[in-house]
Amino acid sequence: KTAAAMPIWLLCFIFNAVGHLSYSSYLLCVKGTWRAFVTTSRTESAHALCLCAAMAVGMPAHIHLYGIGAVLLGDMGAVFAWPVVMSSTVLTAQVWSLVLREWRGGTPPGAPP
Repeated sequence: KTAAAMPIWLLCFIFNAVGHLSYSSYLLCVKGTWRAFVTTSRTESAHALCLCAAMAVGMPAHIHLYGIGAVLLGDMGAVFAWPVVMSSTVLTAQVWSLVLREWRGGTPPGAPP
């Protein structure tokens, strides 16, 4: 019962990936930016590939864990599971933006650009 929705999610992720890969490949061809991936060093390319693989595993995993958690919570799963997963997603993104100093070099709120 806890994994009943997994085949549906699998289909969603597969068809979503086809659309994303098709469109991004189209843009890379039209704008001629494929060479940007070739001109980077092997170390940078390997690092980027590792980050892509981590994201490719992490995103579906968090959706699957949400689905399992919602089922395990019973009737209240539909009420509590989604806000918890969304809150944890936003908080995790904010923490990583601070750790990676994403805002370094940005203008403070209200300051002229």
